[in-house]
Amino acid sequence: MAVYRDIMEQYDTQIHLYDAFAGKIRDLLSEILNSNQIRIHSLQYRLKDENSLTVKLFDSVGRYSHLNEVTDIAGIRIITYFHDDVYKIADLIEQEFKVDRLNSIDKKALLAPDRFGYLSMHHIVSLSPARSKLTEYKRFRGLKAEIQTRSILQHSWAEIEHDLGYKSKQEIPKAIMRRFFRLASLLEIADQEFVNIRDELGRYERDTLKRIESTPQLLKLDKTSLNAFVCNNKLVDRLDRELASIANAPLCEYGRYPPFSPALFKYFQIETIADLATKLEQHCDEIIAFAIKSMANRRFFRIMRGISLHYLTVLLIASTRNVEQILVIFDKFKIGPKAHLAEDAQLFVEIYESILNRQGTL
Repeated sequence: MAVYRDIMEQYDTQIHLYDAFAGKIRDLLSEILNSNQIRIHSLQYRLKDENSLTVKLFDSVGRYSHLNEVTDIAGIRIITYFHDDVYKIADLIEQEFKVDRLNSIDKKALLAPDRFGYLSMHHIVSLSPARSKLTEYKRFRGLKAEIQTRSILQHSWAEIEHDLGYKSKQEIPKAIMRRFFRLASLLEIADQEFVNIRDELGRYERDTLKRIESTPQLLKLDKTSLNAFVCNNKLVDRLDRELASIANAPLCEYGRYPPFSPALFKYFQIETIADLATKLEQHCDEIIAFAIKSMANRRFFRIMRGISLHYLTVLLIASTRNVEQILVIFDKFKIGPKAHLAEDAQLFVEIYESILNRQGTL
């Protein structure tokens, strides 16, 4: 009991230090993941509360004599989208932190080949010697934290399993146990299939770039081919930069095409990348003219990459020169806030006709 009281007193006096430590580890992990371009679902930290610590101490009588021997007072949880990112993150953790390998666990390695269940990576870490010397980290020297890394499906399994009280039951009917294993195996298969789909999409995107150059007349419009066209076509780049200059705003370079459906282009018989490139070349001057008039007296904070294709669609819609038909198109493709649709449709027609009067028929 004396050891228990000592540890709990240490807990009371050091819990704020552990709280700051866990926050620092979380922030450091966030920087590490961002710099390595690993997207995750969530990154959170928690502190072991008094009740949990009490249970741990009484379940492990004689194991602990000091608070710093309890390695999970500070806990950080990383939830990934894909299960293979768990191992990429594990490599980064081992590069950036001092890892207590004796107490770190790869749950998957503990499962027998014919068993399925909770899969997660648990690292017990402290700051590396080099980082411990830095002013902002000195006070955390010697502290340890547990970093749990798992995929979002692994996390779902663990949370539901915990809620059902599965781990606490000594004996479970075989029929229920079999259902547990069946469900776990399905989740494991799903985890792998998400990785396979991601990789297949990556191959499709790379193939799309090649096909834009080699056979654009055969490449159908979809979100992938549109995005590749926006990010790699020289005319799009030139027009986007000119439109950004007209708007007196920076061009946003994050490389995602604005949220317009390929179906909108197909409505105007633009079926392939070649069709789109031809239409863009035909209407360069009109796109600029339309943008100048529609941007007048408006303030822009940024211009999205692909804005030239946006104005191409606007120009094509306006070319109907019929407010009622434009309203039908707005409704069909869910364009614009409903409160201003009629006003926008009328404005489109007016701008288009002013361009016709100045430049002649498109």
